[in-house]
Amino acid sequence: MTDTSSQYVGDYKPEGPLPSWPVGNSNGTIEESDYGKRLDYRLVDAGRSLDKTVAKISSQAQGQQFRALKDSIAQIKRNTNPYTKVDDVITLEKKVRQFAKSVDA
Repeated sequence: MTDTSSQYVGDYKPEGPLPSWPVGNSNGTIEESDYGKRLDYRLVDAGRSLDKTVAKISSQAQGQQFRALKDSIAQIKRNTNPYTKVDDVITLEKKVRQFAKSVDA
């Protein structure tokens, strides 16, 4: 993180390592608990992708967007119901990709 980007982002906690990806059953199905773990994996992956953008953040607006996305990740992680969590994960992944493209531009 550069001094400039740190002034816009402030203190934040980077994502930890990726959890393991749960493998499905031999018949191709997965258990509900494993589905939730897959969503958690995707959340951590999105967070790690977001962390890679920190050094490129060059404005207060980008810093605010970054913090809002990090807050969204934390909020979604607290949801333990995979059926209500899935849409939030998909939306977040799209927003992180859009944000990463915007700071690369």
